[in-house]
Amino acid sequence: MFAKTIRCPFCFADCSTTPVGKPCPTCHSILPEEVSDSVLFPIVVVGPSGAGKTHFLTVLAHLLCEGALWPSYWTATRIIRQEEDQETEGSPATNGSPDEFVNWEEKLYPSKSGKGEILGGTTKRSKEKLPLSLVIHLAYSGGVANKIKEPYRKRDVLLAFTDTAGEDLVHGEWSEVSKKYPILGNKLAEGLIALVNPTQLSTIRDECRDANALRKGKYEQSGLQMSVYATLQSVLSIPEIRKTMKRKPIAVCLTKTDALVNLDKLDPQDLLVGSQDIVSRTESDAGLISLSNLELLSEKTEAYMADLDNDNGFREGKPAHDGITGAVNFFKYHAFFATDALGSAIQTARSSRDSQGNEVRMFTGQPMPRRILDPLLWVLWQHGLVGGRK
Repeated sequence: MFAKTIRCPFCFADCSTTPVGKPCPTCHSILPEEVSDSVLFPIVVVGPSGAGKTHFLTVLAHLLCEGALWPSYWTATRIIRQEEDQETEGSPATNGSPDEFVNWEEKLYPSKSGKGEILGGTTKRSKEKLPLSLVIHLAYSGGVANKIKEPYRKRDVLLAFTDTAGEDLVHGEWSEVSKKYPILGNKLAEGLIALVNPTQLSTIRDECRDANALRKGKYEQSGLQMSVYATLQSVLSIPEIRKTMKRKPIAVCLTKTDALVNLDKLDPQDLLVGSQDIVSRTESDAGLISLSNLELLSEKTEAYMADLDNDNGFREGKPAHDGITGAVNFFKYHAFFATDALGSAIQTARSSRDSQGNEVRMFTGQPMPRRILDPLLWVLWQHGLVGGRK
């Protein structure tokens, strides 16, 4: 009988010889008690700078811990904090900001002022500063055990999201990327969520009546399709990694759909931003993904993104980036989603400067996310963690 490989849920280092409650030898975060009894499920969130990855993850974590994930499968109990070992003086500091995502959540969901803060981007990291993951503990619910595949049956799950810096992947060489993002270098990723921001399209920016609303000129992109593959260029240029990634599910998400509605690019009654749920709520099928609704949503989103794109569309592949096809169809399992992390809250955003002169963008009210759980549920379904029915 082989011993179970225990990995740090924050940096994914092998910690099989490290007791629970002791610091990881790589990032020095304390290994949480859940790590020994849970299945680690790493997901990478990728996209160019300004695509909304940090907002997406922060709002997603908040929704999960507020009970958005249905209890017939899993219940999200908490964000696991990245605590450092306080006993060993002189040891290297944790290579990341402890409680980083918890602090981000406090900015988006202020408890007193009622004014949230638009988050800054994830900083480009050196190879000495590993990006620590956002870890959420999903407690197992026994009601539908027969619908969950092994090895997840009767096991809790640790969702571990890695928030990448867009410029790291767009401009990085593979040797550097593999050091900065061990989740990719060690082929640990169970799925990818790729975000593309339609308001970065030069064609939309040229038509925009209110240039300031899009912060015109910043992070401009010529095409959505090229945005996805430029972000993954360093990873997919390595044959053995490309072969592994080909079999991983990738959810391609059109973000900031509220802006498309305000720009008259999308009907507010359209399926892409509607209230139709991909999860069945009927008594007999409660918790199961409605595969017909999922398929319809993916097809409509793909067609809409192809119409928006000026890069031959997502449906037509072409050689790009070291001979890799430019179509999302490179991945065996893929689906398209339309999401929005902040919703109409962003429309009330106002800019100011802090004491150091840095821009701070504030908004009133609460984030109003649309369909932000859909891509995660689809990735979990692809791995058999949840069930589906036509």
